[in-house]
Amino acid sequence: MNGKLFKLAKVLIVLSFISNLLIAQAITFERKISGKFKDTLAVRWLDPRFGEFPDASLIDFSFLLDPPAGKFGFVKVGEDGHFYLEKTNKRIKFWGVTIAGSHVDIPKERIETVVEVLARAGCNIIRLHELDNRGGEKFGIVRRNIIDESYPNENNSRNLDKEYLDRVDYWIYQAQKRGIYVYLVLRAYRTFKAGDGVEGAEKMERKGSPYGLFDEQMIKLQKEFIDNFLFKHVNPYTGVPNGLNPAVAMIELINEDSFFFQYDKLDAMIEPYKTKFMRLWVQFLREKYVNTENLKRAWTTKDGFSILGNDESIEEGRVKFPKLKLGEFSEVGHSEIDHPLRKKDGIEFLMSLQVKLFKDLKEFIRSRGCPIPLTTTVNGEFICDTYTVASELDFIGQNMYMDHPFFEQGREWVGISFFRNENYLKKSDRWGFPVYSSFYAWDKKPIVIREWALCYPNEYRASSLIQMAVYSLLQDYDAVIYFAYYTWGDVNVCSPFGLQSDPTRWGLFGYAAKIFINSEIKPFHEKVNICFYPDDLKTFIDWWNEAYKLSYNFMLRNKILSNDEIASLGGNEINIPARDIFRGNAKKLIDSLMKITRDEIKIDFAKGVLLINSKTFKAVSGEVDTSKTYKLGNFKIKISSPISAVLILSLDNLPLEKSNKIAVKFVTVAKNRGQIFERVNDGRFALKNQGSAPVQTYGEKSDSGIEILKDDKSIVKSFMRNGSFEVVIDKDKKHVFIFCDTPNIKFEVSPEFFRFGRIVKFYQEIGGEGCGEVFENSAFVYPGYSKYVMIY
Repeated sequence: MNGKLFKLAKVLIVLSFISNLLIAQAITFERKISGKFKDTLAVRWLDPRFGEFPDASLIDFSFLLDPPAGKFGFVKVGEDGHFYLEKTNKRIKFWGVTIAGSHVDIPKERIETVVEVLARAGCNIIRLHELDNRGGEKFGIVRRNIIDESYPNENNSRNLDKEYLDRVDYWIYQAQKRGIYVYLVLRAYRTFKAGDGVEGAEKMERKGSPYGLFDEQMIKLQKEFIDNFLFKHVNPYTGVPNGLNPAVAMIELINEDSFFFQYDKLDAMIEPYKTKFMRLWVQFLREKYVNTENLKRAWTTKDGFSILGNDESIEEGRVKFPKLKLGEFSEVGHSEIDHPLRKKDGIEFLMSLQVKLFKDLKEFIRSRGCPIPLTTTVNGEFICDTYTVASELDFIGQNMYMDHPFFEQGREWVGISFFRNENYLKKSDRWGFPVYSSFYAWDKKPIVIREWALCYPNEYRASSLIQMAVYSLLQDYDAVIYFAYYTWGDVNVCSPFGLQSDPTRWGLFGYAAKIFINSEIKPFHEKVNICFYPDDLKTFIDWWNEAYKLSYNFMLRNKILSNDEIASLGGNEINIPARDIFRGNAKKLIDSLMKITRDEIKIDFAKGVLLINSKTFKAVSGEVDTSKTYKLGNFKIKISSPISAVLILSLDNLPLEKSNKIAVKFVTVAKNRGQIFERVNDGRFALKNQGSAPVQTYGEKSDSGIEILKDDKSIVKSFMRNGSFEVVIDKDKKHVFIFCDTPNIKFEVSPEFFRFGRIVKFYQEIGGEGCGEVFENSAFVYPGYSKYVMIY
């Protein structure tokens, strides 16, 4: 039955591809033939002050996509631990955004617009998340989701809302048509109810954590949802079930749920789940030790001390679960590595429950003929937790948040948001990128940063897109997905997560997409593996250590070794046992490796500046020295804006020195009108008022501005401080396009890039008109609030 369904799906996919090929074109071409756009580049608008969903760039980055998505078969995981296309065996990388919850639930016309804008920005994957998130009364919001809560289904979570599901289907269809793959999240925040046959459902928080990890009825309900959503339902727009569509590149079984998110609260489980949990715990011990005598022997230290109480017995079903407290290596002592004490078995038990669930769900999905790579998101700060995913599922999917909002206790997501407002280019500790991500990166597994953001109102976020693209390439990661793109509500303002109207983030999205998808920086050649033995995984300590800082100059992965395997040095890989690091035995080696630097990419942690000198692009970002000239190869950059990012990119993939198509993007700061963001105490900043539209970039006239020189000859100069602008140069066609968000700023452009010096000004909607010529010194004044100008 399932095999026949799979074959039918393949036939329908081929037919849908033929149909899609007839209408899948470059965005610029489509817009031009539509007659709706009267400007040369068919840009919606770049300034969020002029409407919703601005384009990210003058450049149509949809050339990075190869529509329709899935035409080369399913995405698969290769033996080297990276994603490949089934039919071509060509490696594929993903750069995209998350569309979450109610932002999925929008009219079809708006879905078409958003997908088009994303495709033009070079986005080749969208992650549809929180489909089952109703919010909740405690958060002051209850919203429609994929679970039908309408009468008579309000007392269960087993039915799908037809219209919400229809909109999910349409997202997938529109994305596939454009060449954008889809990442689906299955269980994110499902609220279980009494009508589901779930005991005590009314006492559970949304998500039902941690009960959904081991309760048979809740697992059965998860399978039912998977079956109904992915396989029994046929997407009417693609003609195939969503779980059998090769345009779906990845599936996330469970969002941010594991025992290790709440390891210190397991004894506070509600009944009957606490009793079920303890029954499973004793069953685990019985299977491992058979009887109490063997258990007592295993739980006795070398000095004869037994940690098994006199009232504890496997036969009588009474053995206490350990009180888990995260310790330091020095606190537990070396003997903790050598002896199987109570908490080691407790950790092994928790890991086994998770692995059992992951395997069960994976086998269920595979039985339906679905080969799509699977993951689940656990606590990325625990080695034992991420290993449960690495050992059983197809890829690692984790987060990389910088300056994530935090709240006063009891006021989560409803009170004032607090931030640190730090420049993350000054942070070389575990919370910066790539150090944090390297702690959950396992060898031979694709690494997907499935949610990341340097959140507004952090004043230094202009550097984030460049840093993420570059270091994800250096670490050889496989997908980088921003959280999030908003489709309603706060779409015209900067917000902590939504980037769609933020010039400092959205303005660089397409550039970063090209750099990452095209692998314009090669991964680190040398690799360091932090090695763990099976017993290490059961030792409940914080395994983070200084060696993870090597990720700034080496590819870094976690690696599991068998008990009889010896870590070794050889070739381009260095294996360092984690236990040796904590014992101080690897300090000399690590210190020597820390001294190695790379010429192509440099971070000045003292000043908070990132410099990139690659063949196809150059970049300066962070807290720049306005008195300094930055030299990157034969390019020089002078900047008068203290917080800024400037990127020079080759568009024809030739080295910048030889490129005939060059783009320059400059971004600085952005705030909402009327926002109130103040330092309070202890390094905390409070966002007391998010503010409203329009977004402000504080551009102003300046005698110095920003200047870019090549071979000591000025090629572009803008007499502006702060603000943002973009320059696209085509040497062959002899024309230049310029956008500036600040009116009446003086520019100078080298005359080698145009023939006559004539200027065309484009309006937002009514087309363009001639507006004079450049001055004798190749200078001109950018005309007001133009959509952009062309010099030819």
